[in-house]
Amino acid sequence: MNRNEITLPFRRYQIQPVWRADRPQKGRYQEFYQCDADIIGTNSAICEAEIILMISESFAILGITDYLIKINHRSILKAIVEQLGVPGKENDYAIAIDKLDKIGTDKVFDELKNRGFKVSTIEKLRPIISLSGSTAEKVKLMEDIIGDNKSGKEGLASLHEIFEILDDMDFQITNLQFDQNLARGLSYYTGITFEVIVNKVSVGSVCGGGRYDNLTGAFGMPDIPGTGISFGIDRIYDVMQELDLFPKEVFETSKVLITNFDQKSQKFALRTLSKIRAEGINCEIYPDHTKLKKQFNYADKKLIPYVLLVGPEEIQSGEFSLKNMSTGEQVSINLEGVIEILKQ
Repeated sequence: MNRNEITLPFRRYQIQPVWRADRPQKGRYQEFYQCDADIIGTNSAICEAEIILMISESFAILGITDYLIKINHRSILKAIVEQLGVPGKENDYAIAIDKLDKIGTDKVFDELKNRGFKVSTIEKLRPIISLSGSTAEKVKLMEDIIGDNKSGKEGLASLHEIFEILDDMDFQITNLQFDQNLARGLSYYTGITFEVIVNKVSVGSVCGGGRYDNLTGAFGMPDIPGTGISFGIDRIYDVMQELDLFPKEVFETSKVLITNFDQKSQKFALRTLSKIRAEGINCEIYPDHTKLKKQFNYADKKLIPYVLLVGPEEIQSGEFSLKNMSTGEQVSINLEGVIEILKQ
């Protein structure tokens, strides 16, 4: 829409709801939120390297440490198919192999048979899909499998370039893994593909993406290269919930609860409430006159860190009792002192 105003290369991100037609299940919702980040208008491998850095930095902030950024190249999949003697079947191969983690080797082979692959051809796949070892070891084995295949050599060269850029940026690639079976079944990917898996959780992949150099042509803007990644926000939320990574502060609604003893105390408490809120501090008053124990229980369940007692004694003395709900410590202090503590 803004092709004449955009300065290329163009970087963008957005967070929005998306929908799918699949049957909903845990971690696979019909409506969910994604955060998409893309760079269009350049073929540079720096873009892929920066996406890897973005994933790594984002997960570090969220406290997710045990994960894998899987990486592959569509040209490597094409080379595998060509080496098997069935050129032109890379999309069929990609769609089937993309289900390997979900349905297992035997069912993937059954699907390949249904897509026209001969049994003798499929059996040649077994040693390829079962490659193991470090990224460097698997890349070396893939080089031997691919040999002089032009597509495969281009794909591996692209991987090596990304690894070299990351090395130049002093990025430790301990979470990055070459996966020769990563396909990202969508046919619009043209180069590098990514997928992020968090280990030891029941949720599947939480991020996915890759290079899509021809995609904008479908929208009237041909010959614009692009690469991008999508973070599955709902799945990342599920992962963090399963790993208990949400800090308690996230669930705090108010910094302090003001107690409510009786009608006279309420009038004074409401004026105090307004003064505290005027200082930019989230504050609430218990709406009913009730026992103090009930009000403390309310603050405890809502993870409100402080309770400010406003009763007849406090009104008369001008000093408030401020209780720290975490430590149980209670101090007697004037309103200015209360505000100073709450701002810390």
